[in-house]
Amino acid sequence: MSGFVVKKDWLLPPAVLTEKTTFPDPEDVPKTLKFDLKKLKSINSYGIRNLIQFIRQHPDRPLEYHNCPVLFVETLNIVRELMGRDRNPQTVKSLSLPYHCEGCNRFDERLVLSSSIILEDEATHGQPPFECKKCGEPMILDVKENDYLSFMAG
Repeated sequence: MSGFVVKKDWLLPPAVLTEKTTFPDPEDVPKTLKFDLKKLKSINSYGIRNLIQFIRQHPDRPLEYHNCPVLFVETLNIVRELMGRDRNPQTVKSLSLPYHCEGCNRFDERLVLSSSIILEDEATHGQPPFECKKCGEPMILDVKENDYLSFMAG
């Protein structure tokens, strides 16, 4: 069985979050629910449910998500309860944006700070372009920005 590990006040999930995932004992839970999700590769509906239950068991603790992979951002947009009881968009501190290079058809994810994101009405060009590591061409955001970042609207 795999579960969350507490390391220096960080909550580190296993790569796969399922119904079998275990959570820290109450006495081991940090004062801030500060999740580092960079190693998260998969999450199922039971894992989502259990994560929500864990968050609800600690309603007075601040909630933060760091290094959110694309799959978790997409889940946040559907399951708003993951944002905690106040559903504050500042809960997400950093996240991956999916990019595509039209020059060589390469896909990549780039980690950005949430505070650096600029939401623009009906635009998909508010985020910084990145240079493709393979061919050097500019990579473009591979999602509709307002849809992908809808959790930030509250």
